Amino acid sequence: MKCAEKTCQTSATLHFIAIENRRVANHQNLCKQHGNACLDSLLTHSEIATQSPPEKPTEVSFEFEILVYDDDIAMAWIILRESIAPAKGNRCLTLKAGYNEASVINSLLFGTESLRPITYEAFVNAIHLLGGEIAKVVVDDYDKKEELFVAKLEIYQNGRKLILDLRPSDALALALVANVPVFAGPAVMQKLFSGTAT
Repeated sequence: MKCAEKTCQTSATLHFIAIENRRVANHQNLCKQHGNACLDSLLTHSEIATQSPPEKPTEVSFEFEILVYDDDIAMAWIILRESIAPAKGNRCLTLKAGYNEASVINSLLFGTESLRPITYEAFVNAIHLLGGEIAKVVVDDYDKKEELFVAKLEIYQNGRKLILDLRPSDALALALVANVPVFAGPAVMQKLFSGTAT
């Protein structure tokens, strides 16, 4: 696949997917030369918090905004934007993801159907068969030592609330399959406001 820049004959290794209503709104494939500036700009601007933190941070709803993945380093970034009905908020959250998880998320966003259930679909089906319902995904903390976000899946089963610890990329794939909301927890919102959630 060639770079989308008309005069460029280089292979595309950076893939940018704009997301609207959990479906692909637009996508562009660029080579390193043309894509790096765009990627740097996205990652820099998505990490800026421009408002003052509330006295007591609460869970805040976020929605999928952009998926970027890099073939060369087998790495991806998922950018979530604060969801404030009826408009979008200013705050964004950037999560790193493995290439395989990003490929699955990419397929889900494109609405690609498989002949048999993929692992995430089987996982959601199993929860339903066991009488459970996935309520939401919460990106609820940031591990400074590992430089990674931490996510939880909130499940209800027979009147019990169950919390399952997951990697954010897996949690976001499950949010797409189960069509449940995504939230950032108070600790993450505090870090986002202070500019340390990168």
